[in-house]
Amino acid sequence: MTQRHTKTQPETCKRPRWFAGRWRLGVLLGEGEYSKVYLGVDVTGRTAAVKLVEVAGMDEEVRERFVQEALLMATLNHPAIVGFVDFGFDHNLQADGLVVEYVSGGCMRALLRTGAWPSLETILDTLADVASALANIHAEGVVHGDLKPANIMLPHHPTGARARLIDFGASRITCAQAPHDDD
Repeated sequence: MTQRHTKTQPETCKRPRWFAGRWRLGVLLGEGEYSKVYLGVDVTGRTAAVKLVEVAGMDEEVRERFVQEALLMATLNHPAIVGFVDFGFDHNLQADGLVVEYVSGGCMRALLRTGAWPSLETILDTLADVASALANIHAEGVVHGDLKPANIMLPHHPTGARARLIDFGASRITCAQAPHDDD
């Protein structure tokens, strides 16, 4: 008698798929309105999160926003912001892809849904990390635009681990108004 597995398995690519010939796509980590994020492993064994947006039939404005997100991510450098790794278009997948640092652990939303509250110290450290990241991007004239528990990643807690701000797809660049000289 054959047994069927009733346990839900994470979605993975049915056959090995690669993004840009360098990133083997694995488990589906998350899904947005226009994108899917997979765990990727490059040819050297390094892991990353690979956010793919299929371009077939896509509104050009959505694609432009994704490209702008990638270009913005490439300029951001802060320990509490997920790090940029790569960006490009894959002809075989017909998809744009943004590759960023993989943060093991989960997001704040998932943690809060378990009902298992972290320690006060962890909460304060996370808030300090997020506040520091926001201060950094605001100083550069960037507004995140989608700050919520799902966009705060909490790594497993090795020494020195920091919360990471992710998903800059709704971000916008503001122009600080220069002071006027009323002479």
